[in-house]
Amino acid sequence: MEGDIIFRYSLEQALEDGVLIPVIVDRIRLIPPQPIIVMTVSVAETVDHDGLQRIWDAYCAWFATAHLLPEEDQLFTLQVDGQTVWVIEDANAITFLLPEDY
Repeated sequence: MEGDIIFRYSLEQALEDGVLIPVIVDRIRLIPPQPIIVMTVSVAETVDHDGLQRIWDAYCAWFATAHLLPEEDQLFTLQVDGQTVWVIEDANAITFLLPEDY
């Protein structure tokens, strides 16, 4: 078998490898804690800073009521700069990614 299969790829390792990049946005969110926000390389290459801020602002507005949605509708997506961007939040980070990055 060629190469090792990665079962767990930590956030720290993905940042160190350059697979994920920190996102800098104006962060106003009422629910602490505020996890790190990261994006994939493909988002960094296709979405400008204003687009990143629009994603964050729209995500925060959506987040306030997301828990009321059926589970199958709890994936946030937004069209920005001609791209569909997904936002996925887990215990480690909030990640901006394109569907093909998944």
